[in-house]
Amino acid sequence: MNQLQPPQLQSNHDEMISKLLGDLENYNSIIPPEVIQYYLRKSGVNTDDENVVKLVSLATQKFITDVTSDCFDHCKNRHDHQKHPIDNQKLDKKGQLVLRTTDVSRALGDWGVKIEKNDYFLDKSDPSSTA
Repeated sequence: MNQLQPPQLQSNHDEMISKLLGDLENYNSIIPPEVIQYYLRKSGVNTDDENVVKLVSLATQKFITDVTSDCFDHCKNRHDHQKHPIDNQKLDKKGQLVLRTTDVSRALGDWGVKIEKNDYFLDKSDPSSTA
């Protein structure tokens, strides 16, 4: 811990950590702990501490939730800005929005993750494709 912090800040910090650890005890992740442990080990982190696994699980779940929300926003924006009536075919038969790879790519790009389709997977009808 940083010894340069005033005692009041240190005690607030300790209280926040204690509250977080208490909240983690009651936290049930939608991502199984075995999955989190597998990827932690694969990335070089070998721990059996349940709090670490739960904290990583919470951060992963938050990231996935944020990216999913951003994907939906990009999908809605794409649909709202379509100019040609023929593009209304992007809705499925029930009138629901259809999520496309470009929506996912743009949402992940907002988070600094770059994904691209290989040339042989490019959709010729996709106006955003660069082929």
